[in-house]
Amino acid sequence: MSSSKKTKASKSPAAKLYTQAAAVITQATSEAVAVAQAEFEALRDEIVGKLIPLGWSKEKAEALFADRESTLSLAETAAVLGVTSPATIHNWLEKDPFPGVRIVGEQRRFRLADVYLTLQDIRQTEAENTSGHLEFPDFGDEDPYAGR
Repeated sequence: MSSSKKTKASKSPAAKLYTQAAAVITQATSEAVAVAQAEFEALRDEIVGKLIPLGWSKEKAEALFADRESTLSLAETAAVLGVTSPATIHNWLEKDPFPGVRIVGEQRRFRLADVYLTLQDIRQTEAENTSGHLEFPDFGDEDPYAGR
């Protein structure tokens, strides 16, 4: 009778497989969370580093990340995104609405979360492109001067 109790007490192959799969998923999830946290901290530090030369204290810049509705001015957004002029942001606004734009009086304000995501996209594009320059898609246009 004790041998039959042992058999019943041991896990079935399906239960063992489920337990192993759950352990693998838990491990992969915690690793993915750690990678995402490290990426977030790196971009946060980059943004903080770009706001300090604009007269922000480190504490004030870091406090931005505590409020989901924090906004940046046009000049601050340009500095964070690494563009040479706020006019570039104006050009982006004319071609395609920049996410999170708010009009406060005469000023445009940009949600930090959207600026963060835009910076993340820029960094991803740079990482994918070894030269650091954008590759333009081939629209099938022929060079009009190629045959001359």
